[in-house]
Amino acid sequence: MRIVVTGRGGQVGDALQASLAGLGEVIALDRAQLDLANADAIRTALRELQPAVVINAAAYTAVDAAEADLAMAFGINADAPRVLAEPTTFRFTGYSALFNETPDFGRLSKTVASLPTTNRPPKVL
Repeated sequence: MRIVVTGRGGQVGDALQASLAGLGEVIALDRAQLDLANADAIRTALRELQPAVVINAAAYTAVDAAEADLAMAFGINADAPRVLAEPTTFRFTGYSALFNETPDFGRLSKTVASLPTTNRPPKVL
């Protein structure tokens, strides 16, 4: 199973890359490899990589800079996750509920481990 993780080089992205290694092929992307401010670049990367799972651990976290560049911060923290989720069938919102178009998946870890390796749309967590 191919898993794409954004935010390589960050604390969460690096931890995810290490902890997911046993579940399949983990492709961790940093900002040089995937420009999250560019929706077309995101779509192209997902089309080329054909992941089964996408985990977005990237964020614009420079608070002072974000106040000065609202468009960039909004693009990375709001628009990019929306674009990453476009081809998906399953979404974790960060709240207590999981939303999907199939019956209950059970625990999140079981879901990731049991995802099919076919060319179905990726799952975004």
